[in-house]
Amino acid sequence: MSIALALDNVASGYGAHLVRVEAFSPGAVPPLAEVRAQVEREWAHARRQASARRAYEALRAKYLVRIGPAGAASAPGGRSP
Repeated sequence: MSIALALDNVASGYGAHLVRVEAFSPGAVPPLAEVRAQVEREWAHARRQASARRAYEALRAKYLVRIGPAGAASAPGGRSP
């Protein structure tokens, strides 16, 4: 498929541009064998993030945080210094 199309006023961080498309190639899904390592890395990363989030939530659940008036401080255990 051959395309000769001019588009004007395509904005970017550098201003407006004229763009001419001369050819079009439809995208394709690569075979799993080609992207397996990347998929495994991203899956492992997502699992680590979820695990860390659950661990932080479990830690946070053990504490009560109270915010008092500006400049007020309290010692551990809720006692005033």
